[in-house]
Amino acid sequence: MTQRLRKLCAIFIAAAVPLAACGSADDGSGYLYGSFEVSQVQAPLITALPAEIDLVVVGEFPDSCTEIDQVTQQRAENTVNVTITTRRPIDQSCAQTTVEHTERVRLGTFDATDTYTFVVNGVQTTVFLGSLPTPVPTNYEIPVTTAVESPDGVLRMLLPEGWAAQGGTGEIRVAATEAALTEEPIPSSARLVVLLVNGPSRAQDFGLDGATIAEVYALFAIRADARVGPPQPLEDGKWTGVGGHGDDPLQGSRDLRILVAVDGSMIAAMAFAPPGEWQAFQPLVEAMLESLETP
Repeated sequence: MTQRLRKLCAIFIAAAVPLAACGSADDGSGYLYGSFEVSQVQAPLITALPAEIDLVVVGEFPDSCTEIDQVTQQRAENTVNVTITTRRPIDQSCAQTTVEHTERVRLGTFDATDTYTFVVNGVQTTVFLGSLPTPVPTNYEIPVTTAVESPDGVLRMLLPEGWAAQGGTGEIRVAATEAALTEEPIPSSARLVVLLVNGPSRAQDFGLDGATIAEVYALFAIRADARVGPPQPLEDGKWTGVGGHGDDPLQGSRDLRILVAVDGSMIAAMAFAPPGEWQAFQPLVEAMLESLETP
């Protein structure tokens, strides 16, 4: 640091200017540089691709002289990292008050339907861009008569005849179509996923031993495909626990339940239905979960 800059810092400190500002880089241009303090990142919901995507970034400057310096971005698959720097004149007297600022950031063209994460100075938002697959009409007025179980035998239940099924360790995944078994983030047809997540007989280790039912619910509720409401006690049916529900006119309905087995194990049951189909699908979900058994 030059002698002149040391003197300036001493003056700024005496004037109650934050010390961090004096630690910002000065490249000889007469400015001090820093990072934009971001509080919120907003991304548009776009269904027609390709499209130019702009982010609305809300934050604040530490004083009346600070301004945006540079905006840069890096793309890595479905994640876009944006860095916004600021600058303020070294030799200018500034009012020491925070100033709210909104910056519009043009990211460029996006042409692939998918879920994207945008991170701006460490603050992120996730959004689905593009149109979801056309829902396949489903007949939900059919009985659950076909038995299915997880490969390790710790979960068993009945599903409708003709539905596709897939199993993993401590997992049963069923759907109205084969494609809907694995479609992400939201399937185009109805799907129910049942996972044994903790407890004495668990088959998958989610690191949730000793967790409360609220903590288990929160873990699954923050998933990108969940977006359900706050947990409510389950009052009807075979299982005790909590559940939450969410509806979206474009992405359909999501239903999350954390069920408690007799031995204390907890089971996460996640159901998905295309837009407008939840009321028809719900009785089938209830029937499948009613048939669910653990060792």
